[in-house]
Amino acid sequence: MEPVEEKMPDLEAAHGKVMSFFSDVDIDNMEDCMEVLENERPG
Repeated sequence: MEPVEEKMPDLEAAHGKVMSFFSDVDIDNMEDCMEVLENERPG
């Protein structure tokens, strides 16, 4: 198992990608976040 410190750059990059996906939404508003995700569902 790798120490967390070695994984931090990967974790921070992944967190940044997720947060940028919600950049136009109030991240504290769950309904707005869910709407963004619903718009991404296929079909």
